[in-house]
Amino acid sequence: MRPVLFAAISSILAAPASAGDLDLMVGLRSVIATAIRDDGYNCPDVKRMIDLGPDRWGSVLKITCGPLGRDEAWDDRPLRVTAYAEGDFSTTPWREQRAQ
Repeated sequence: MRPVLFAAISSILAAPASAGDLDLMVGLRSVIATAIRDDGYNCPDVKRMIDLGPDRWGSVLKITCGPLGRDEAWDDRPLRVTAYAEGDFSTTPWREQRAQ
């Protein structure tokens, strides 16, 4: 099941999107929100997902969560989610990268 899920996410991430925002399907939002909650973060619903491309371990996503059933998004607390090839996810608070 996880390889199929990863293939679906990968194909969605590969599709072109305006300004990096993706029009999220309900099932994908639910899966990612569940993975975020499993990592201990409050995410009733994924409101926005920006694909930042691959890093050494997987595909990096900037996720904005918000309450279920409303358009409100918690823009002040984005999360960094890494989607791994095995179908797993890891979540950390978003931190802007500094130029070095």
